[in-house]
Amino acid sequence: MADRLLARALSQPTERQLTLAFLGLTILFSLSCLGTTWRNHDWRSSLAIYGDAARKSPAKPRALINYGIALLNSGQPEEAVRILEKAIALGRPGYEDYLKAGNNILVEHLRRQDYQGAIERGTTLLAEMPPGANAAGLPRLLLNLGHALLRTDRFVEARRAFLAGLRQDPREVYLLVVLEQLYRAAGQTEEGRRQLSLTGEEFEPLVRVARDLAGLREYPTARRYLAKVLVHEPGHEEATAVAAELDALAAANEKARELSAGEPPGSVRSRLGRSLVGTSRFIMARYRPLRPVVPSLLSLATRLDPDSPWPPLVLARWHLAAGQPQAAQAVIAAALPRREGFPPFLEAAVDTCQALGDTKRAAATAAHLLDLYPGHPDWERLEHLSSQAGGQGDRPPAATLSPLPAAVPAGS
Repeated sequence: MADRLLARALSQPTERQLTLAFLGLTILFSLSCLGTTWRNHDWRSSLAIYGDAARKSPAKPRALINYGIALLNSGQPEEAVRILEKAIALGRPGYEDYLKAGNNILVEHLRRQDYQGAIERGTTLLAEMPPGANAAGLPRLLLNLGHALLRTDRFVEARRAFLAGLRQDPREVYLLVVLEQLYRAAGQTEEGRRQLSLTGEEFEPLVRVARDLAGLREYPTARRYLAKVLVHEPGHEEATAVAAELDALAAANEKARELSAGEPPGSVRSRLGRSLVGTSRFIMARYRPLRPVVPSLLSLATRLDPDSPWPPLVLARWHLAAGQPQAAQAVIAAALPRREGFPPFLEAAVDTCQALGDTKRAAATAAHLLDLYPGHPDWERLEHLSSQAGGQGDRPPAATLSPLPAAVPAGS
């Protein structure tokens, strides 16, 4: 049609006809653009986009989750929850789908102030979480669950949820904020003070958060919470005492970290010895066919530098990897008396005792290691082991703060 108008205008090139032709073309072009806009209008809506994707891929959890979130944002919570539950039922635990869908379901319960529903669904989600699920969303799930527990005055369980989330991500700001809010809220009610053994003192929430963070081995962050107290009340007795304990733990932790990361005193001083130890570790990690030569290399390294802890340490690890825990124990027994302050050697000793089934000695060694290195990267496993030593009467778990004072009624 446009071609015919243009051809007619050109065949009778009067000014009026040319004007009409170009006017007609302009109108047609405008209508075409408007039609395209109308046709694409749906695709500018996230609800339409994700709804279309969900209809085309009904077996893909991520498509359903995106559609469910769009439904939540468009004010259709019932349908959104149905779609999100369907995404959970489909599985795919290797992706973040499980927790992402679960978190959005809990958010909807919280929005409706259905706190009991959020608690029940959150507890089920945790209990049924597939072993291979991506745990990236776990801190946020625990945050939402803890929020629901807090709203129902279940302070102990809420604290447990928040701390579990902080174990997953100690730097999750929202969890730190709500943990402090929990102590403040609990301190304002008699039931809350009873549950958490609070006194109602003004700065107690900050001190309790610092204690919790110290239990998670987050010493610098715990110290910052105490600093907030001491700025306003320099003579605060409990904050001062806890700060001193934290400083001692942090100093021990830093010393042990430096020893573990670098070369300790008495390390391999010979250049050839260092090369032999490095070659041995490379063979063990990367080149299995040459593993039988490792003991000979380490024996030579030991003769070159008998005071270094590295050759016997690597040799003990070699025996453990070869399924020879008795030989590893013999190496450790001969070398340990001069190397008790070297954390990597104590780590090997713990692993050797466990391989031999000597739980009592493994527990005592783990406790000693935590004394030296309270913030050890594997502290949770070591603390669990050391608590077994405490249970057998040998010693209590290491690297803990002094006990909390007994609770007294607020205002007393």
